[in-house]
Amino acid sequence: MQQLGKVPEPGSDQASQDLPQAKLSIDMLEMLKARTDGNLTMEELRFLDHVLTELRLHYVTESAKAKAP
Repeated sequence: MQQLGKVPEPGSDQASQDLPQAKLSIDMLEMLKARTDGNLTMEELRFLDHVLTELRLHYVTESAKAKAP
């Protein structure tokens, strides 16, 4: 969320956006989910799915804003 500009950076009250880094972080979480398939509890899996869904939605929204004239 920090890389999407939704949360201020630690030590400051300013939020900055880094969409390529946010995409990389989302991809890493997706890889982590794939690599831990079958080794997570249902609660952990639901949490990871929820986090990924929220991040993807925010990423799409922020990407669209960045492309808008």
